[in-house]
Amino acid sequence: MILKATSEQGERLNIKKAHLKEWRIKFAAHLRELGVAANATPRVFRGQEVRSVAHSAYWRDRREERPNVRPATPKYRALVR
Repeated sequence: MILKATSEQGERLNIKKAHLKEWRIKFAAHLRELGVAANATPRVFRGQEVRSVAHSAYWRDRREERPNVRPATPKYRALVR
């Protein structure tokens, strides 16, 4: 399901985690009424306790794996500053 987080007036909606949980439970209930097997179980109960890696940690680890990448030249560093 895709959820657009703007109101009919175009304002950004403030959606809390509790709202998402409630909507997920109601969505699963509606699917069951239509004959679709659906549950709204939390991630922990599905055995997916491990979360994804943050982008910063991913790229840091990737840089450490490739030590042969050339460091920036002094000329480039002067331009970036």
